[in-house]
Amino acid sequence: MNNLEQPAGISPATTARPGWRNFWSHPATGTWLPLVFYLVVAIIFSWPLALHLGDRVVLSESGDVWQHLWNTWWMRFSLLDLHTHPYTTPMLLHPVGANLFYHALDPMDGYLSIPAQLLFGVVASFNLVILFQLTVAGWGVYLLARYLTGNPSVSLVAGIIYACSPLESRLLNLGQLELTSIEWLPLYILCFLKTLNREARPWLWRVLSVVFLLVLSLDTWYYLLYAVIFSALFTLYKLFQERQEWRQKWPRTLALAIGVMAVYGVLVLPILLPTLREAGSSGATQPRFTVIYNSATLKGLFTTGPSALWGLFGSGDNPEYRGNFLGFIALGLGLLGLIVGFKKNWFWGGVALVFLVLALGLVLHVSFDPNWTPDAAEKGLPLPGSLIFKLPFGNIARVPLRYTLVTTLCLAVLAAYGLAWLLNFIKTRLKDRLKRPALLTWALPALAGLLVFLEFFPGPRTLADTTVPAFYSQIAKEGNWNDFAVLETPDSGSASIISKAMYYQSVSQHPMVGGYLSREPVYPFATYPGIRDLLQLDFCPTAKQCLYGRDILDRSQLKNAAGVLEFYKIRYVIVHPGLLKSQDSQFNANEVLQTVFGKDTKPVYQDGEVQVWRTPGFIESGNPPDPAKVLPQLGDGWGNREDTPNGPVRLVAAAARLELFNPYQQPLQVKLSFSKTQSTKGPTNLAPTLNGQALPARTVSPDLQTVELSLTLQPGLNDLTLKNDSPVYYGTIVISGQ
Repeated sequence: MNNLEQPAGISPATTARPGWRNFWSHPATGTWLPLVFYLVVAIIFSWPLALHLGDRVVLSESGDVWQHLWNTWWMRFSLLDLHTHPYTTPMLLHPVGANLFYHALDPMDGYLSIPAQLLFGVVASFNLVILFQLTVAGWGVYLLARYLTGNPSVSLVAGIIYACSPLESRLLNLGQLELTSIEWLPLYILCFLKTLNREARPWLWRVLSVVFLLVLSLDTWYYLLYAVIFSALFTLYKLFQERQEWRQKWPRTLALAIGVMAVYGVLVLPILLPTLREAGSSGATQPRFTVIYNSATLKGLFTTGPSALWGLFGSGDNPEYRGNFLGFIALGLGLLGLIVGFKKNWFWGGVALVFLVLALGLVLHVSFDPNWTPDAAEKGLPLPGSLIFKLPFGNIARVPLRYTLVTTLCLAVLAAYGLAWLLNFIKTRLKDRLKRPALLTWALPALAGLLVFLEFFPGPRTLADTTVPAFYSQIAKEGNWNDFAVLETPDSGSASIISKAMYYQSVSQHPMVGGYLSREPVYPFATYPGIRDLLQLDFCPTAKQCLYGRDILDRSQLKNAAGVLEFYKIRYVIVHPGLLKSQDSQFNANEVLQTVFGKDTKPVYQDGEVQVWRTPGFIESGNPPDPAKVLPQLGDGWGNREDTPNGPVRLVAAAARLELFNPYQQPLQVKLSFSKTQSTKGPTNLAPTLNGQALPARTVSPDLQTVELSLTLQPGLNDLTLKNDSPVYYGTIVISGQ
């Protein structure tokens, strides 16, 4: 049996000369020197990031990078400052805090960044982690390919194919640190292969297999899933290999595979169970359309994007290029490796195909249409992903095209086999003409590696400035971290500042209202009276919906929002005027701020990016509670405002909610009056409830009248529900003392 016919997982002898063999078999050169090579590759691939490690981040496709900078900071802050586990945080979604079990928290990279954070700061540590990821990703596949082929030069090319893949490049541009962390998967696969192949030092490979599974769990559950699927496929392949001696070998193989998974399963339970609970209770399921939209397409696998090589021929950004391009050079070498060594290499081709089918999602599409409708997206050949989608937790994975990561890894291994065969073929044909065969051993892989890199390299990265306004450093010195919170605005739709505000929190180190998490949490506080108005400063589609429009509520009562801020210890409202694009939204924002903080009040801080307003003292000690300080807000069930000769009214067809915020720390007695109220169909019964408790019923007649309710408001938010048997018009709402 020659070298190219060895069973998968067995390292054949190197084809290099004895001198080269000795050089590359030494741990300091054959194992660790490639790390230096891949570090250089990582620096060039992310260029010019290395020139701006402390003041820039890669950013060209989304604002997720700010969230991941926060993740990195939070891991250090939770461990070293709060001395607590990182899966819940009081720093977001003030005043209730946030559950982070189902958030893309990436604890592993956060912990790895802590030494660099302490030395260089959050931004530099974040960028150093990215360089680490790219470096170790290439190195891990190099070790795997070298183990399988025994050829270090072709294995270096395999590492480039994986570490510089278009998927990794796209994830880097998105700033998604937990997904750029592709380095642990090949290291796990290498250790799992050595475990089932019964290599020397068996306990080392078993322990490392478990360790790398845990590391994957602390990075992203997506890659853990990929590792588990690969493990199942390789176990089946190993059993197939051993079918002639199944009585002797199968029990041992199954015991090893199941043992690794069982030990890992026990160790991961403390974080797995809460994550599954959160996934099951937080609306984590994805619509079919979302999953189909984020699936790979056949055309996308062969569509070039920004490329230093194909850019010479006009290739650039296009909707079809979404990171699932396989690469023509890598694909050619991989197909060569599969064909010439099919008996040995079919497993890697089969795994590549399995993950490729999974990447295609629920329905087969030839090409991608960014303007798909849900109905149009469903038109296609159903794929196995449709069955997986129906399984428990099978519908929570949002982006199937990321399965191409494992396809790329398998392609890298096959490319190493193909390049090794090509080297051997050329040497055999030119044996009498080659004066220095060792030169070809490195020259051909060097050329192949360069072409692969140029095919995948998109050119210099777009970098974003990470300068933080000086105000955040100022408030970092104000008291302890939990003495007060801040509210950043606007926070609605495309105008949201919240993702970047999370990064700013790494400097201010005070809790904030809201937060940008992987899955949108249930957060009623964002709709509280006053809070909603301040968060949605930009919401003003028409003049009638702005603050200055007349309504059944006296909008000047919005000055009582200061009481809500004070009640929840929100000391500062930080406005980002640059996100208020239209004149209407700017006018509305100014009216809200002037109403809440006072007509003649000026921001306590202002620069080119932020305006900062400080919450004024609202509850005066020693004075009796004042019902005029209650802040009302219309909830669900109210019809549109209608202007009548008697003033504005709103129709309630059956039931409506009115929220009333009591800023005092004790119950407050008030009288609530609805003026100019009348039913539309004769006398009707009005059955009010306050915080779920029934109040005395009223009768509303067709004649204009004033309806009065006596209420005892509890501290904080109170929910008044009005239920009427037939439609009722309600006029101006007045709150007074009893």
